[in-house]
Amino acid sequence: MGKFKNLIVAVLICGLIVGYYLYLSNRTVDLQKAQEASTNANSEIAILMNRNLTGSYYPQYPRDVVNFYTRIVKAYYTKNLTEEEIDALGKQALKLFDKELQIANPTEEFLTNLKKDIEAYKSLERSIYDVAVEDPEDIEIFTFQERQYANITAVFKIREGGEIGAVYQDFMLRKDDEGYWRILYWVNSDPPLSEEDMTYSSEEAASLSSQ
Repeated sequence: MGKFKNLIVAVLICGLIVGYYLYLSNRTVDLQKAQEASTNANSEIAILMNRNLTGSYYPQYPRDVVNFYTRIVKAYYTKNLTEEEIDALGKQALKLFDKELQIANPTEEFLTNLKKDIEAYKSLERSIYDVAVEDPEDIEIFTFQERQYANITAVFKIREGGEIGAVYQDFMLRKDDEGYWRILYWVNSDPPLSEEDMTYSSEEAASLSSQ
C-alpha cells in the first residue's frame, strides 16, 4: 500500500512538473508574439515618422499618397502613441495635404483636434485593424480647369468591442504646380457594390471582414 501511495505521489509530482513546463512554454510563446507585434508596430511608426516626403522621395502616384496617408491614420487609432509620436505623424499627414486643405487646418489646431479624436476612439474601445485602397486601374483621373484630379476610394476596417465594421471614404487629390499629388479633401461614402477592387494590407484582415 505504501509503494502504491508513493507511486501516486510520484505521478502527481510528474504531472505538476509537466503542467508547469507547458504553462511556461505557452507563456514564453505568448510573450514572444507580443514582443514581435510590439516590434512590428514600433517599426511601422518609425517608418511613417521618418519617411522623407520631399522632392523625388514624395509618393509618385495618387494611390501611393492615399496609401501612405491611410497607414498614418491606422497608426493613429491602433497603436498606443506618445504625444510626440502623434505630433510627428500628424505633421507627416499635413505634408500630403493640398495647400487649400493645409490653410483650412493650421498645424496646432489640426494636432489638437487629432488628439481629441484619438482619445474619443480609445474611450469607445474602437480601433482600425486594416485598410484597403482602390486598385490603380479603377482610379478616376480627370482634368478640370486645366488642373488634374484623382478620385480614390479607401475603406477602413474598424473593430469596436466585439463588433467589426467598415467606413468608406472617397479621397479627392489634385496635382500641384510642382507635379505632386496632394489630398484636397475626403468624404464618407457608401460601400461599393463589390470589394473585389480593393487591395487589403493583410490577408488576415481580409478574411476577418468576410466573416
